[in-house]
Amino acid sequence: MKSETKTSTRLSTEQLLPTDIFAALLLAGGGVLAALFVPPSLGLVRLLLGLPLLLFLPGYALVAALFPNRPADRTSSSWSNVREPLVHGITGGERLALSFGLSLVIAPILVLGLGASVWGISLQSVLGAFGLFVTLFSLVGVVRRYRLSVEERYNPSFTVGYTRYRRRLSNGGTAMTAVNVLLVLGVVAAASSMAFALAAPPAGGQFTNFSLLSQDENGTFTSAGFPSDVTQGTAIPMATSIENKEGQQTNYSVVVQLQRMDGQQVVERQELTRFSRTVGDGSTWRHKHSIVPSMTGEDLRVQYLMYEGEPPADPRAQNADDTLHIWITVTEP
Repeated sequence: MKSETKTSTRLSTEQLLPTDIFAALLLAGGGVLAALFVPPSLGLVRLLLGLPLLLFLPGYALVAALFPNRPADRTSSSWSNVREPLVHGITGGERLALSFGLSLVIAPILVLGLGASVWGISLQSVLGAFGLFVTLFSLVGVVRRYRLSVEERYNPSFTVGYTRYRRRLSNGGTAMTAVNVLLVLGVVAAASSMAFALAAPPAGGQFTNFSLLSQDENGTFTSAGFPSDVTQGTAIPMATSIENKEGQQTNYSVVVQLQRMDGQQVVERQELTRFSRTVGDGSTWRHKHSIVPSMTGEDLRVQYLMYEGEPPADPRAQNADDTLHIWITVTEP
């Protein structure tokens, strides 16, 4: 009786959060933190911590939710019908294979869903989607396991699972060996492709999107409908949008000038405003502001000069990282 009490206490303590679910959530958190805080120069560290979040954990969390029970002993290595694994569970080897396979299906679905959503595809949105998926289905798996008796719950043991897998592999003969070799090769190929994409992004893949917006009568900002005729001293509502795709957080500065032109030559310039902010990788900064033209004339150029870092003492188009402009005519009131 005394030993039974100790066993019961040990089981109830361990099952507050199953070991495999705890490890999955820990790995997911590590992948998110690595992508956000580990500098790009430590690409190998980001790779090792991030790959499980992309290639294994989404599938494992879904499998945990679908198959909460431990596998029943089977005399055959095949299933008699599609309902059998849902009723009698799956082995550890089958669980791992499904985890890799389902992750390769889930990953593009999540990315495509983000692309069609209001959040778009960015580092933060991708990390949030994968982390939320793993957390949600892991917790569903925990709840489903709790609804089963202790004897029926899936309780992974590496040593027991490895022994069963070796026994099943040896009983399966050449065909089973070939299938497992092909599975391993497929997983390695997929992981290698993802590793190359993460560790060595293609040249030219780092850039900044800089755009100019105007505000219509409804207060909505659009990329069209910029004013062409304004009165001197009248405030014009504008906005700039900067999307950081540089692979790291970047400090941006914008200088706005009103310029009088003589052909292609600037003969007079006045600075209207300037602003700056540090933007995280994958984030977009939209800055609303107003410009008030001070000089009058026809075909005056409002030019936006964007710099990565601090602007020089004499900002002009020749030393800017990017430029945008509109043409306006300013009349006296």
